[in-house]
Amino acid sequence: MEIYQRTYTDFKFNKNKDSKGNNRNIKLPTIDTAYLTFYDYERIRKNAISPSKEELLNNDRVQKEQENTQLAKAKALKEKILNYDIHNPRIELNDLQRQNIKTNNNLLSEAQKVLDQNEDCVKEMEKLALYAKVASIRERQLKEHEMMERMYKKKEEKLDTMMELERLKELKQQKDRENNRKKFKGMDA
Repeated sequence: MEIYQRTYTDFKFNKNKDSKGNNRNIKLPTIDTAYLTFYDYERIRKNAISPSKEELLNNDRVQKEQENTQLAKAKALKEKILNYDIHNPRIELNDLQRQNIKTNNNLLSEAQKVLDQNEDCVKEMEKLALYAKVASIRERQLKEHEMMERMYKKKEEKLDTMMELERLKELKQQKDRENNRKKFKGMDA
């Protein structure tokens, strides 16, 4: 069996060219062959076999029997539950039994949480929640840092003004001393 391969010469070009000289209508050759993989072929071949009337009747009978057994089991369970409620009135639970029920319920809820955490959407939501927590903590840290910087600057400004006042006070004292010396020198002379 030979497989047809297309080449450049297989294309049919239209002889009518437009003003620019380009080919506008290029026609591709048509191929009426479809390729199937071995697995697709086997799947189609197996599904192509139609069952006989006997097989169809047998399948229907088996399906009905299964439905009937399921209905019978459901009815039996319902009757059992009703009989149990009638013959066994509610018994008061003691503290130990209540505690056991609570612990069992807690364990079941924790197990359900663990199962839920394995789902992708839950993982994404948890990731977003954790990112939000981290972002809020970081934001608080940045605000705290800015506040500390402002406090440091205020403290530095206060220290600078105090030092400037001390310097001016010292200059004034020196000037007063100088003036006092000049007065005393003027008196001595």
